[in-house]
Amino acid sequence: MPTPTPPAPRPGRRPGPCVLVAVLCALLLTGCAGLTELVDLGGRLEQTGLAQVSTQHSSNNGSVRLRVQAQLKDPRADAEAAGQSAAKVVWDTYPRRVDELEITLNGRVVLRASHAELTDRLGERNPQLEEATGDGSLGFWLPVVLILLAVLLAGGLTGLLLWLRHRRRRRAAEAAQRPPPHPSAVAWPPYQGPPPPSGRGRTH
Repeated sequence: MPTPTPPAPRPGRRPGPCVLVAVLCALLLTGCAGLTELVDLGGRLEQTGLAQVSTQHSSNNGSVRLRVQAQLKDPRADAEAAGQSAAKVVWDTYPRRVDELEITLNGRVVLRASHAELTDRLGERNPQLEEATGDGSLGFWLPVVLILLAVLLAGGLTGLLLWLRHRRRRRAAEAAQRPPPHPSAVAWPPYQGPPPPSGRGRTH
């Protein structure tokens, strides 16, 4: 009895759309977490006497920069002292590494300091806050998300084109297997009877 031939191994499958969607969702959740931290930081800064707080987290060549723009609730308040208070809130609570901090109050830059300068002014930072060194800024994640969306779109269009080509080939194969249609019968005119007599008599 012949030994059955084992089936050939199937080629490795490429990551499907579900895998790409899962990766995209993970990146979106990570980016949303970074945005949530910025929103929470803005709320804490408002408690120090600031209003209309805007925070921006960016990264350039691995250096993380945090910008804070706000207005003083009390126009008579000391902008320099308010900037120092805001810097301490950032230094003590923001769960991201800060290599450079810039604070602008009432349209004027009141503080711009590097990581080393902030350490000299405010002391050593909590090491747990430095652990989150990943960039959660929108400017970092937006290109990544756009690239993944482009990959998903290209994959979807490719799948659609392949499906349309397969469908067209299947229809062509089905049409080739159909028997040719029978030729239509010739429609003869109805019988009109013998032709009428010519009216000429026979001469005797």
